[in-house]
Amino acid sequence: MSFKLSSARDQGQRGTCLSFACSDAHRGTISLDEPLSPDSLHLQAVALAGCNVADAISPMMAQAVLASPGQTTESAWPYNSITCLAQDPAYYRIITDFSAFSVDMIVAALKNGNPVVLVLGIGEEFYEQYGLLTEDKIKPEEALHAIVISGTKLENSIRWFHVRNSWGEGWGTAGYKWATSAYLEKRSSLTLFFGGAT
Repeated sequence: MSFKLSSARDQGQRGTCLSFACSDAHRGTISLDEPLSPDSLHLQAVALAGCNVADAISPMMAQAVLASPGQTTESAWPYNSITCLAQDPAYYRIITDFSAFSVDMIVAALKNGNPVVLVLGIGEEFYEQYGLLTEDKIKPEEALHAIVISGTKLENSIRWFHVRNSWGEGWGTAGYKWATSAYLEKRSSLTLFFGGAT
């Protein structure tokens, strides 16, 4: 079971991985035709918290903005724009919940058509362009990162998750890789589940 999100976009050198992941999971959950704007989430969150625009946002900051005022579309607020370019755009709000890593909860969310955001520690193995993400490849943690889990499969009694990155289509296969549940559980810091629109 796996479903495609929008084409994998590239966050560049900015600390916006969580904003990209939340935007894609939000869009997938509400089945919106147009991509949602990572910067409408990121810049509203840093303004709310009084942070520098270059800083990465926390899951709690993202959760607050997603609940209200929400985020608008990419066409209304393009990436790397400091403000919304459209007049009176629609804003989409959604309720989110945090959890520790749970295979059963993630599988249930995916079966309901809801992508899941995972914040995880990454090491050298994650930066490799190709290959599977398995627990035997884990290297020392170098950074925190956020990805989207968009699908799952059970193969030879091993649970795999299809993960989507925000480093463009050159990472993995068009921006996606398969990771074992054991790899993600060992790497995970926080799981973000998307619920109903508000």
